[in-house]
Amino acid sequence: MCAFQDNPKNGICLKKITSVKDLYGLMVEGMKGLAGFAVLGIVIGQFLVLFAKSNLGTMLSIAGGNWLKSMNMPTQIIVIAFFIFVLFINLFIISGATKYLIFAPIFVPMFMQLGLHPSLVQATYKVADGMTNALSPLNSMFIVLLALCNRYDKKVGMGTIFSSMLPYSIVFTLVMGTVLMIWVFFNLPLGISGQIYLN
Repeated sequence: MCAFQDNPKNGICLKKITSVKDLYGLMVEGMKGLAGFAVLGIVIGQFLVLFAKSNLGTMLSIAGGNWLKSMNMPTQIIVIAFFIFVLFINLFIISGATKYLIFAPIFVPMFMQLGLHPSLVQATYKVADGMTNALSPLNSMFIVLLALCNRYDKKVGMGTIFSSMLPYSIVFTLVMGTVLMIWVFFNLPLGISGQIYLN
């Protein structure tokens, strides 16, 4: 009598797992799809160390702040530009913490030079973060979803998943971007001690 009779696809029942060695092989096979993500994590880690030691973030924030001051752009345009920039970067860097480690040292001082509160940077970043993550092939969940779909339909590829997720990303981006702009336009508080402008 087979154990776990309520699950007819159990590996022991199907004789796929007859020893610990078989279980180990199946676990290794399951992790192969995440190998690319592990390699990407190593590259991102090296980049973050070099970025921090080079003080590139400080130089970019000062130069960018001075450039934006000279442009004399309205707050709404600056927020929209930053929002679109984060949407684009989401396609290449999936980790929200990693992106913010790169963005915060640059954009927080840059926005402060323009009289904008750090809360606005974080709010804009958090709204934009995740809107296009579903479209990135670098997303580990994208690979998991592709593998799951291929179990049932071998014709499903990256283009199929991309085209299926694109309408959702567009709608989410438009709705959340509109909400953010309402907050900025009416100068509404962004939370406890959170505001749009510095004093």
